[in-house]
Amino acid sequence: MEEFVGGFASSIETLQYIGVVHYLLDERQKALDIFHQELQGWRAEGDDPQQAQALNNSGVAYIALGLEQKAIESYQQALPLRRAAGDRAGVATTLDNIGLFYLNAGELPKALDPRPAHSKERRGLSATRNS
Repeated sequence: MEEFVGGFASSIETLQYIGVVHYLLDERQKALDIFHQELQGWRAEGDDPQQAQALNNSGVAYIALGLEQKAIESYQQALPLRRAAGDRAGVATTLDNIGLFYLNAGELPKALDPRPAHSKERRGLSATRNS
């Protein structure tokens, strides 16, 4: 099948879509299992931006499963990968997820903590889009 979808990287990318479908079907554990398979594939390929996306997706699934500590660990692993790749939109998304995590946990000071960096990165992203 890999020959038809463009090789190994495309088959890993397909896992992301399959995981999202399972997530949307409320099959959160299945989605998480698939996101973990995807993550291992991207790690083997050495693709940091895709690893970050898989980690972020895993964090969302962990939240849905009530595994908050695992979620925050996933987000915290994704953040430096996204920063190193220069993925400002991805950094902003991950910071949003971290902030929302702490806000929903009732930890307002921690929810607000990453916001200055988030705002700076969002402003930079907006300036790029407007130029």
